[in-house]
Amino acid sequence: MRPARNLIAAPLLVVAALVSGCASAPATEMSAARASIVEARALGVTASTSAEVQRAEAKLALSKRIAAAGEFGPARWLAEQAEIDAELAAARAATREALAAVARRQDAKAGLLKTAY
Repeated sequence: MRPARNLIAAPLLVVAALVSGCASAPATEMSAARASIVEARALGVTASTSAEVQRAEAKLALSKRIAAAGEFGPARWLAEQAEIDAELAAARAATREALAAVARRQDAKAGLLKTAY
């Protein structure tokens, strides 16, 4: 009889853990999103030049409003999405920078080859 009780109790404990996780304000997620937006801006990405940063800032602002209304689950999700959008913007900026550096090196090599021959 005891194993049957454990089969019922285990899913209830999982549900309780999930619900309690959504019951707290998403301060960590919001902080991480803010940090990712700052990092993207440090790479020269702005809301006017990047759709991802625009989305990140909008999602973070909405997350704050939803958290203030006590809806912590959706607020947490939006903050996580804002962080992802900002990280994508930063990655794209870093990629553009790396490609530009490669192009400069290739141009320099081509110039050296022309002068050598």
